[in-house]
Amino acid sequence: MNANSHERENGILWIQGRGQIFCNAAGRIDYISGVFFDISEHKEVEEALRQSEEKYRLLVNQIPSVVFQSYTDWSLDCLDRKIESLTGYAKEDFDLRRLKWCDLIPAKEMDYVKHTFVDALKTSHTSYVQEHRIRKKSGEYAWVQCRGQIFLDDKGKVAYVSGVTFDITQRKQAETALQESERLYRLLAENVSDVIWTADLNMRLTYVSPSVKFLRGFTPEEVMAQSIEEILTPASIELARKTFADGMALERSAPDPGRSWTLELEQLRKDGSTVWVEVKASFLRDEQGRPVGILGVTRDISKQQGSRT
Repeated sequence: MNANSHERENGILWIQGRGQIFCNAAGRIDYISGVFFDISEHKEVEEALRQSEEKYRLLVNQIPSVVFQSYTDWSLDCLDRKIESLTGYAKEDFDLRRLKWCDLIPAKEMDYVKHTFVDALKTSHTSYVQEHRIRKKSGEYAWVQCRGQIFLDDKGKVAYVSGVTFDITQRKQAETALQESERLYRLLAENVSDVIWTADLNMRLTYVSPSVKFLRGFTPEEVMAQSIEEILTPASIELARKTFADGMALERSAPDPGRSWTLELEQLRKDGSTVWVEVKASFLRDEQGRPVGILGVTRDISKQQGSRT
């Protein structure tokens, strides 16, 4: 029997009573003999533990990941039901060992998962980070990132792993889309005859496509190291600088996101000759629409120039 008998200076005094009931010949209670124990400290510890567990549950619920404890047989204990939205399976499927984590990992990726775990055991901190796919109940695949800490028993054997698993499917899809976009851009830049380039507001090149080699005879790396005096004839430098200065002045008085300009310039080639080009350029802008650079496309118009003379 536990009871709070009376208050003390700093709160409630908890006691535990243990008694033996003694009855008379008629079967009625005669008296009770027993002892009382002060269990206030025990109750305070229980309350502190309850509050700690409540805070831990609140923290787990707020973390956008599956908090887990796993074992050497791949079984899994999850501290909340986020495993359901991640995998499509009920939490009870893992609790009752109807499913194990290895059941969700594609066979082609199992070696990677095992190797990262074994490699972690060779380190002093015995922790790991893995990124791999899992097969959901729907048959779809999701990308996950698992961060785990391996705990060993007294004999140095794996006791369990404690960690978190994040759904990184959207990140992986974005990375794939970006890689494909970059691949297509490189394919375009490397195969078009026009020269695509960017420059800063000091008119220093920051990028030039490989096709510049066919136009001027210089490699992209050589062109990137050149000053404007090494790229254009003096007359073309004067025209380019005036056009750029006029464009910046207009931007200060009347910003226009669609502003662009077209010039015919004479560029210097590696063999000492020159080539006439048409340059179409516009401003690169930041999120506020302010000019931060120049984007241009340069086209060989030497044949057209020749026909005019």
